[in-house]
Amino acid sequence: MKIKIMHKRKLLLGGLLAVLVFSTFLYLPVQASDDDDEIDDDDDDDGVDDDEEEINERELQIEIDDYEAEIRSRLKIGDIKNEIEIEIETEHEEEDDDEDYGLEIKFKFKQDIGDFEAKLKFKIVVTDIIEFIDQDANGIFSPSEDQLIQIYMLDSFKPFEYQIINDAGTNIHKLIAETIDGVFNASIYMVGEFALIDGNLVSPTEVKFDLGIYNFNYLDPASQLAMKVMLKDKIEYEDEDEDDDDVDTEGEEEIEEIDETEDEEYGRASDEIGVLFSDTDFSGFFTWFEYAIIDGVNTTIESSQVRYDDDYKWIFLNYPRGDVIVHDPKVGVEGVLETTGWLLGSRFWVELPSLSRNELLIVSAITLFALTGLVLVFRRKRIV
Repeated sequence: MKIKIMHKRKLLLGGLLAVLVFSTFLYLPVQASDDDDEIDDDDDDDGVDDDEEEINERELQIEIDDYEAEIRSRLKIGDIKNEIEIEIETEHEEEDDDEDYGLEIKFKFKQDIGDFEAKLKFKIVVTDIIEFIDQDANGIFSPSEDQLIQIYMLDSFKPFEYQIINDAGTNIHKLIAETIDGVFNASIYMVGEFALIDGNLVSPTEVKFDLGIYNFNYLDPASQLAMKVMLKDKIEYEDEDEDDDDVDTEGEEEIEEIDETEDEEYGRASDEIGVLFSDTDFSGFFTWFEYAIIDGVNTTIESSQVRYDDDYKWIFLNYPRGDVIVHDPKVGVEGVLETTGWLLGSRFWVELPSLSRNELLIVSAITLFALTGLVLVFRRKRIV
């Protein structure tokens, strides 16, 4: 009987010690500061842990011509094989089913999945700036309801400007596309690791745009503007099983409109909406902020639902009237970034709940009192 009691006491004390040690480890990540959002290992002060940056770092290869740029992005480390390819054009030959003008961004992603290589392709083309009078007062251009004043076609661009900006040791690649008259300007940013650009966190699996409209020649004093964006997507699967004949399948998926983006879900952004181009394990996205900077003021904007016109899909981004309008959309692929969580042992990751310092201390104290009560209960039983 005494041996059993001793075993119980050892187990209880051992459990108590284990809980206290584990609580201490939980407390350590927030020990350095009272600010719950501060990260201990963040050498470049971008709000992302250095370990998470390392496992997601990508190698960029960039080729720039006068009116065409090609960016290739590959993971630097790890066993996962995937590649991002982005083509940006401002002058291009007419294709069978596409517009032959505008700022065109082709985004391609491929990754090995078992015996298959999945390929996601989508394209957005900023084609026109539309001046209209909002007859139904909903802030959104509707060709059937609103009065069209004029269409400004994005069909005449200067050659690209390209520069590399080094910020806290991070290279930010910037491409500038501008119309000859300077009315439309697009600054396009690409990075190989997480980076803060104009106060916004950009991941290595996405491209950020600053789309600007400057001193537009309004023809009506009561009008406003809409930006027309064409959307097109395709997903392919290639069978790589050597024992079978290769099988290629492809098709266009329904474009899903979303109110919460992946960046919002993981706390990398806020006030974003957009569209997804597929529903596979990873999805292409075109997202944008729900506000724009108009004449220096953050102003809420409206966006239309996806519209279908023959073989095209369109969306209208709508802006209240202003002399200088700057908006920040992004394109990229979600479901690809790796997160570190908390390392326990070799290659075993556990995601822990996000608790403040005070909450962790309360949990530890409750656990301590509970175990102490159990010890007292077992001691009383032994005495009886």
